[in-house]
Amino acid sequence: MTTFATLCLGSRGDAVTWEKGCTGLGMRKGVSIRTANPQEHNVGSFFSSRANWLYFGGHFGDSSISNRERRYTALYNDAETHEFFFDPWGVDHVDFTKKGKDMSTKYRKDGPRFNLDKSCELILWAGCSMLSQVHRKEVRKFQKLFHSPKPAVKAAKPAPVLVGPKEAAPPELPIALQPPKPRYGMVMLGFRRLTGWKIVDAVLGNGFLKSGHFFDLMAEGEPTAERAVFAWLRAAANAYGTNRDMTSRFAALDRMGQTWILDGKEIVAGDFIK
Repeated sequence: MTTFATLCLGSRGDAVTWEKGCTGLGMRKGVSIRTANPQEHNVGSFFSSRANWLYFGGHFGDSSISNRERRYTALYNDAETHEFFFDPWGVDHVDFTKKGKDMSTKYRKDGPRFNLDKSCELILWAGCSMLSQVHRKEVRKFQKLFHSPKPAVKAAKPAPVLVGPKEAAPPELPIALQPPKPRYGMVMLGFRRLTGWKIVDAVLGNGFLKSGHFFDLMAEGEPTAERAVFAWLRAAANAYGTNRDMTSRFAALDRMGQTWILDGKEIVAGDFIK
């Protein structure tokens, strides 16, 4: 059964809608953090879990805290007292209400405290600009962090086919006809520019869009991550189709690294992120 988990740095209504919608699709509820000041044991439970669908809510942007050696994209709360820094090796949670060594807790991908790379299938970045061109380097970090390539398995030798006195291997499917293999284990849903939690909430189904929202569309078939890419954009088009300024804010990234965006109400291919 698919499990969902929530890391929301505040009391945002869209996080509640996310959890209700996932539950309505028959998913199991995992770790739920919906507070501006998360406790470290709950944060640890979130990153060590093996949830499949993840929600991250808060502010995304360059860290604005002074006296900081590192300045790059982070997830943080309104008061900027909690920040999460993502790298391909893991996550660094900095709690500025503490002092000294207790401020920082690291969840390394190569250790037992981080397991999401083994399970993640979908991430909803419910904050500003995470899927914009400006943050392409950050998106690559997330692709590496939340993806654990499966070790190569040596293919078994095909069973021989007897053709007269000699043996011949069965013909292989031509390369051109073979379906492409996903490059990453997860898809990402989010925004190219500014957003707000009420915008996310509406597209998820708790606002003016009474039908045709994200969870409505997901309920039409099997709730897979692949279907979610286009359900996210279709829901955005249903909500804001006549407003190009709004529709241009939405984006989704598939398992191949292809970005999908809206041109008015039409879903079109955007950048390809290697």
